[in-house]
Parts: sequence; C-alpha cells; structure tokens
Amino acid sequence: MAGIHATLAGAKGLDPIDATGGTVSDIEIGGFGYRVHAFTGNGTFTVNRLGTYDTVDVLVVAGGGGGGGGDRGRAGGGGGAGGLVYASGQTVTETSYSVTIGSGGAGASPNASGAKGQNSTSLGFTAIGGGLGGGERLNGGAGGSGGGGGAAGTSGSEATSTTGGAAQQPGSASGGFGNAGGACNETRGGAGGGGADEAGQSSANVNNG
Repeated sequence: MAGIHATLAGAKGLDPIDATGGTVSDIEIGGFGYRVHAFTGNGTFTVNRLGTYDTVDVLVVAGGGGGGGGDRGRAGGGGGAGGLVYASGQTVTETSYSVTIGSGGAGASPNASGAKGQNSTSLGFTAIGGGLGGGERLNGGAGGSGGGGGAAGTSGSEATSTTGGAAQQPGSASGGFGNAGGACNETRGGAGGGGADEAGQSSANVNNG
C-alpha cells in the first residue's frame, strides 16, 4: 500500500494542496488537519494546484513474502514483511505521479519455498517486496524484510540448519525499514520472517520424537 498526506486548511488557516487519487480521508494530528490519499492498488496521484505548502509526506509498503510449505510434520518458514519507507516533507509540483502497489507472494505447496513479495513505488520511493519463506530444509529469501528458514533435517544428506533471508530495505537507495528472517535448526517448526521493527524469531533445535 501507499499513503500520501498533505496539510489541510481549517487548521492554522492554511491553503491546502488540491490533489486527487486513491481513497481520500481527512485526519487531525496535533491540531493540524491532513488529507490522506491511500492506495491499495495501482493508481495516479495528481496535484492540481499547490497551496501554502508544496510538500507531502509519503508512506510506501511492499507486498509480503509467501510462507514456505512443510512436509512430513515439518513446517516451512514465514514470509518476510514487505519493506516500509516513510519520507516526510517531499516537494511536489502540479503534475501526475504514478503509484504502483506490489502484491503479496503466494504461499508454497508442500516441501517448497513461497514466492517473494512484489515492490511498491510512489513519488520516487521504492519499498522492496518481502523475502520468501523457506520450505522444509530450505533457506529463507532476501527481501525488504527477509523470510524465515524452513524446518531443518535430522542428519546425513539433510540440511541440519537453515538460514533466514537478509533485509534489503534499510540499505536501499530509498532507505526505510526491514529486518532479517530467522534461522532454524529445529526439526519441526520453521523460523519467522522479519518485520519492519524486529528480526524474525529463530527456531531452536528440539527432538523430532
């Protein structure tokens, strides 16, 4: 999803930006009114006329990754959250801006990894899709936040641990928030995917009895 909000008139006698696009609602924060343009699908944010200010605040969230599929009593890892970008005071002009909303990744069939989430973009900022959750004995994938590793094997040719995917959002050109997925050396439960605020929970080893 993406949200764009600009200061409204009515609070402090300000002349608001006249804009269209998305689902529009008015909110108040700290005595100031704001008009929010929220997008849950692709669309266009059009600035028809500038007001007292020529800036807006931008929030962009990408699609989350799909969870991994388990098998034989072993769980897949959780998909990573879509990356989150928040940028305040962004200058706009009287023009139209494309907004692209990424969808979440599909969950997996048994013993397979999920799909990576898709990116979202708005006003030049890109939120990176969440990493895929690893299937049984498969690593989590990198993304805005990384996906969790799937349940590990027991011994021999089976992987006895899996890793979580790296968080790509914080180091990207758009900055933002994301954390790595959890690792797993547990033979039944998969690890958690990362989120905007914390890393995914790792899964410790237990007996498979």
